Amino acid sequence: MEGSQVRSVGGGVAHETFTGTVTTNPDCTAKYTISVYDDSGNLVRTSVLDAVFTNGGRKARVIFESIVLPSGASLPSVLSIEGEKL
Repeated sequence: MEGSQVRSVGGGVAHETFTGTVTTNPDCTAKYTISVYDDSGNLVRTSVLDAVFTNGGRKARVIFESIVLPSGASLPSVLSIEGEKL
C-alpha cells in the first residue's frame, strides 16, 4: 500500500507519504506496518497497527501498537481509528 497524508501535531502541519504492508487473517484481524516519509523522502517514523473488521467487513477498528522513530526511540501513543464503508 502507499499514499499521502497531512498531519498536524502541536500546531505544526506536514505533508507526508507512506508505504506499507498489511497481513490479513481468516479471523477478520489484520496487522499493518507503515513507513512514513517527509517531503524530502526521509523516514519520519514506522508504525504498526492492529485491526479488526466487523459487520461483514463494512466496519474496522484499528489501534496503533507502536510508533518508532528512525533513531529507534519509541513514541507513546493512544491512537485509534474507526471506519465504516458507506
